[in-house]
Amino acid sequence: MAWCGSLEKYQYEQLMRPSERLLTAFSEMAAWGYAYSDADVRFPAYRPCLPSSKCLSDNPTSCVSSHKTNCSSMTSYLLFTVYPDQWTSQDYKDLQIMDAARPWSPIECVASKSFGEEVVQPVPLEWHLSQKWRSLDPLSGGHARLVRCLDDGNTLFVLEATNRNNLGVTTSVITWDELVEGNAGCRLALLK
Repeated sequence: MAWCGSLEKYQYEQLMRPSERLLTAFSEMAAWGYAYSDADVRFPAYRPCLPSSKCLSDNPTSCVSSHKTNCSSMTSYLLFTVYPDQWTSQDYKDLQIMDAARPWSPIECVASKSFGEEVVQPVPLEWHLSQKWRSLDPLSGGHARLVRCLDDGNTLFVLEATNRNNLGVTTSVITWDELVEGNAGCRLALLK
């Protein structure tokens, strides 16, 4: 069974930098649609700690038109793929924000791992998990994405799943300043 693309897990883990592993895993998701409800989320291949009911197939290249995800599920799937064997079922719940009283649980979860650290500003040339909320009281307008900060320390290259213009899984560019200004709160976890 291929772990990512046509690579077996041990081959995939030989990609040295998390950035290589992340982009390889993300390339599998290019045709995925947006899941407008949690019940519509479908993953292409099983990862430990992902509910098996959400998985369509052991083959990540089959049924691509049926694969659907949302922002939290996409970031969870990518993190579980890039950092295998690091996760618990509670981590899955935290990355999915299953406890509304803990709106920053994705950032806290990743920061608790050996490869993660919460930071207050994006670190140039590094990947981060970003979580934002348009409103914290009441809690609304949340969005999770993976961002790589460019060398200016402000421009962010974004990997995300969005319902904006019916895009689904896509890339975009935003600045850290725009992200902070437009929301009630935004936090980052650095991925090492």
